[in-house]
Amino acid sequence: MIKLDPFYQAFLRTRFDQDGGNRNGVFSFDKGHDLNLLLQFLVKPKPPGFKGQYYGAETFRIAVPAMEHKNPDTYNYLSEDRQLILVKRILRYWKMVSHDIITEGRRRGIEKKDMVYMILDELDLPEYYADRIEREYSRYLHEERNRKYIKRHREMLKNVKCLSVRRGKNESA
Repeated sequence: MIKLDPFYQAFLRTRFDQDGGNRNGVFSFDKGHDLNLLLQFLVKPKPPGFKGQYYGAETFRIAVPAMEHKNPDTYNYLSEDRQLILVKRILRYWKMVSHDIITEGRRRGIEKKDMVYMILDELDLPEYYADRIEREYSRYLHEERNRKYIKRHREMLKNVKCLSVRRGKNESA
């Protein structure tokens, strides 16, 4: 079990075509998926006397995959630090998927409100996450502007350095 925001739980369940009712709500990644391989790497034997933690609505049960050199009955524990690593990777995966959809939609001239509902439809997420998708869209635009600004700024600095080097050569001649 890991602590994961219900939004990301819904995203993973729809992205991997799993509803919450299968196998008592236990989620499993596709075999060979990057997140599945990371989970295999992160699990370790459960410490003696450890009782599973319950995080309320944020509790997300993930099935430990069958592994060649680790028995899932023994290797089924994630420490707080290892949970954080997995959650960060899940957030990165969400960002990658959503930004791909946003980029493609912007290329086709889709407006913000339409884009939000297109993402909800594309990822099969409930409509009550529209505000959250809209915030992600705004973050994407902000990051994109910053990336373009930094790129332009670096190019200007290169040009200034080239000019100053040229002036230095002309003055010494």
